[in-house]
Amino acid sequence: MACSKGCPMQDLGLFPARLCPYPSRGVGGEASIPRQVSRQKPACKEFAWPSKAPAARTSGTYCLQELRLILYYRAASSRVDRCAGFDLYSLETMMLSALRRATSRTGAAHAARRPRVSHAAPAQQRCYASSTDVEHRVRATSVSHLDLVEIDRYLFRAPREQLWVPPGGRGVFGGQVMGQALRAATLALDGDEAWRCHSNHSYFVNAVDPSRDVLYRVRETSTRRSFATRSIDGIQNGSVIFKMIASFNVDRSLPSDAPPPQHQDAVPEGIPSPESLPCYRDGVRQALEKLPPDSPFQSWFRQKLESPVDVRYCEPPPDPLDASPDPRPPSRLMWVKVSRPIDPEADKAIHQCLAAYISDGPLLSVALQPHGLQFPSTRLGAVASLDHSMWFHAPFRADEWMLYDMRSPRLVDSRGLIFGSVYQDGVLVATVAQEGLLRLKREK
Repeated sequence: MACSKGCPMQDLGLFPARLCPYPSRGVGGEASIPRQVSRQKPACKEFAWPSKAPAARTSGTYCLQELRLILYYRAASSRVDRCAGFDLYSLETMMLSALRRATSRTGAAHAARRPRVSHAAPAQQRCYASSTDVEHRVRATSVSHLDLVEIDRYLFRAPREQLWVPPGGRGVFGGQVMGQALRAATLALDGDEAWRCHSNHSYFVNAVDPSRDVLYRVRETSTRRSFATRSIDGIQNGSVIFKMIASFNVDRSLPSDAPPPQHQDAVPEGIPSPESLPCYRDGVRQALEKLPPDSPFQSWFRQKLESPVDVRYCEPPPDPLDASPDPRPPSRLMWVKVSRPIDPEADKAIHQCLAAYISDGPLLSVALQPHGLQFPSTRLGAVASLDHSMWFHAPFRADEWMLYDMRSPRLVDSRGLIFGSVYQDGVLVATVAQEGLLRLKREK
């Protein structure tokens, strides 16, 4: 018996049209469901309905067919006793578990999963964020720009209260969006810390509205013995505003295997230690004292003081109040790290997410140096990241000093290309590439 248009079973996607047992709708749009369900003719030879709903169990799991039957009886009557004691919430929970077991190759691991948040969130947040008090609790205790709430498998939410707009920016900081997307991908790997991201490629499709939550949807592209690929979409107001492809690798080598060949670029020489260099915040404070109270750049410099990243320039930076600094070569060396220490027991993948956050900030300004421009400037119109790629080569800690070596080989058609190399303890740990929009303000 085929289903008519608007059948709730087809709407839920639980049955193909030829197998759906829900009867066709009668006159007036009401479902004509006979009281004696056992007299109905089965939809096909391989699927027959029993005379009563399956009984409730106190232990064990339900197969997918049993849960389909329960859901059918739940839809056929509003009486709770027809459901054999099942309430709607527990029924939906068991249905989701059965669907995961039936459709996933790693069903045992998936059935044991529970909703969770990122490592920095308190234990009381480990629940579905469906009620108002849970949302407020999550937002009030947010301690990281990368905090995420898992609202379902492969679906995460970044509360709008923790989204950060950089000084002079029109949307949320691109590094934060990248870090959150990579965090969502790592959380979707079933908590297996053996997997490490070795590359990710991002596209900034549209500006991220800071007044709305961001949803991150992760899709499993492939999972093989040594490599796994995930696709991540950032969604706002029903539209994709960000896309990332992240690839993960797990070391399957044996102790008896010969060591693979290695090489790396040489670390820049003659670089002063970060402890001997002035903090960038000191220069920002001095510039803030010189600014008049009505300056439009007051908020820009005040937000710079609140940055979660500690920066030390290897060469003296230009005066931040100079609107037309002297042209410089399109290269820069700086020491960077996150300002606060990271819990040693935290997930090791968080350091890669933080590196993605850090890497985005200083890149575009490198392409402006040969042209006597810097941030902030009244001569600049649109400034935005277009795409961003990272390759991770070795483990590192984002709360320890990293040497960031950047250079820009080309700026043309208002698009600048910048490459970056990240070193820690003499080891090249990451490589970065970014293309960004650098458009001058039009004269009126």
